[in-house]
Formats: sequence, C-alpha cells, structure tokens
Amino acid sequence: MGDALSKAQFGREKSIFGDEAFSYDAVSNVYRCPAGQILKPRRMHPIRRTIEYKAPARVCGACALRARCTRSHHGRTVQRHEKQAALDIARAQAHSVAARRDRKRRHHLMERSFTDAANNHHFKRARWRRLWRQQIQDYLIAAIQNVRILLTHQNPKRRVAAALPPALMLTKNLLRGRIARLIPFAVHALA
Repeated sequence: MGDALSKAQFGREKSIFGDEAFSYDAVSNVYRCPAGQILKPRRMHPIRRTIEYKAPARVCGACALRARCTRSHHGRTVQRHEKQAALDIARAQAHSVAARRDRKRRHHLMERSFTDAANNHHFKRARWRRLWRQQIQDYLIAAIQNVRILLTHQNPKRRVAAALPPALMLTKNLLRGRIARLIPFAVHALA
C-alpha cells in the first residue's frame, strides 16, 4: 500500500498490523483489513490533508485478528493522504537504483563541501548575516575550496604556502570595508 509510515516501522507496536497490511480499493474508496472487513472514510484532517478510514467498533470487537490489529475499543483507523497516489510514485522513485546513485553522487560532490564550509569557514553563522554579506562569503568559500582542489592536483613538490599569498593579497586588495573582514576566514581556511 505505501500509506503513511506504519506503527511497525517505528517499532512502537511490533505486534500490531501496520497500515501497509490494509489494501486500498480506489473504485469504492475503502480499505480492506487483513480479516476482509471494510474501513470506510470517516473524516478529513484539514491540516494534514489526510482522510481517516475507520472500521466500526462492533466489527473490530468480534474480529478474530483483533489482538494483532488494534487495542482501541473504538475500532481500527487508517490514514490516507489526499495525494497518496503521487506520494506512492515519489516513494518508489526515491527507493530506485537511480535515486540511490544520485544521493551517493550528491554526498560526494556537495555534502562534503557544505560540511567543510560549516566546520572551517563559519558557514553555521550564515543566519545572522544579511543576504548580500552571506553571498560574498559563499563566493569566498567556493574560491577557497576550488583553490584547495587545484593545489592538491598540482605538482606535489611545490609547497601550498608558496602559491597562497599572491591570491590572498589580490583578494584583500579588491575587497574593502566590511567585506574585507571576511578575508581572515579565507586565510584561516588555507592555513
């Protein structure tokens, strides 16, 4: 089924059937429980945009699978989002081989860069800067990371420190005023 994450997935109630044990019939807009009983739509949650499907309490009370289905005295309920078909498609795409490959590529290309920026270039303080200041720092961080990549692929006999000062001096001369205060972050990162 692929509805909202089941109770069993969270490990709260491992002995209780999860929502995936119930089958949805799109034609009649009802759910069928593992015992074959029908859960009809009861109400719509306005904020979560989910429809609650419920079995009558008397049906659940007389069911042989009640102990594995619910502990409620009011009967079993199942939630379904109003756009559940689109969510099922998205969930299937997210678990595909191509999606796993894309996440691995993103981890390699971007997440390490963000981690480096947060740990070494004060990227965690971005929320306290205005947008234009943060944009300048983003460009500086990207430049520092690119220079570092270039230096690692350069001739290993050359020292990193020998190639560094002219680039930093040029950057410092181009930036003045408040922007120049960001330069120590760049110097610190390359040191």
